[in-house]
Order: sequence, then C-alpha cells, then structure tokens
Amino acid sequence: MVEQIILLDAEQLVYDLLTRANPGKRIIPETDSDSLGDLPLWQFNVLGDGQTFNGPGEWDIILDINVFGNGIAAAKAEAAIAYQTVWGWASDPLSAIVDGVGWVSDVSDISYFSRAGTPDLTGLNVSQYAASFGLTLRN
Repeated sequence: MVEQIILLDAEQLVYDLLTRANPGKRIIPETDSDSLGDLPLWQFNVLGDGQTFNGPGEWDIILDINVFGNGIAAAKAEAAIAYQTVWGWASDPLSAIVDGVGWVSDVSDISYFSRAGTPDLTGLNVSQYAASFGLTLRN
C-alpha cells in the first residue's frame, strides 16, 4: 500500500497567520503584487524543498518578508511588528495553528530585518526592510 502524502499550502498558512495577528494590515504574497499602493505594506514569499530529510507531514520552508513604510521610522516599526509576529508563533504555539491547513512548529532567523531597496523607490520616501526566517511547518 502506498502512503498518501498530503501537501501543505505553506503560502495559505503564512498568509492566514500574518493577517490574523495583524488585522487591517495590507499583507500580500509577493507574487500577487504589481505595485506598492497604500503603505504600510508587507509582502511575503515562501520557498520550500518538500519533505527531504524530515518526517512525513513536516515541511521546512524559508519565509521572506519585505515591509514597506513611509520613511525609515515607519518601515522600522513595521519590521519590528513583523519580527514579533513571526517569533510569536514559536513562543505561543496556539497562535501558530490554522485549522484545516497546518501549523508552525519551529522558527529560526536566517537574516534579521535590514534595510533594503530598489531603484524604483529612490526619492519616493518609501523605505523597505527585509528579513528571512526558517520555519518548520506541520500538517
């Protein structure tokens, strides 16, 4: 008998967790955005390698988050909120569950929030901070 592997929708899980913890914030997957629009804005991307080297139902992914704000102080404030949100999943496991989708069982820093930017933002009073996290997800 072949064991059925149930795929995890990591993007949906992360989106649900981020928006639930930050109601009213504009949070979108990076691939769904074609412009900045209203600020503040959080864009995220998830990248995973499947279930290599771990048990069934356990998925290691990288979560990249970019936050944008009107000026440096606003973007720094958004970065602090985003950092606290992601690490909140590790300190409060009940906050890391989305029924019917999965949960976050582990969080690690890959790169701390630091200033980033693109030439398109120069001179627009838009500041960007970016960070990456390692997440272990379960379904």
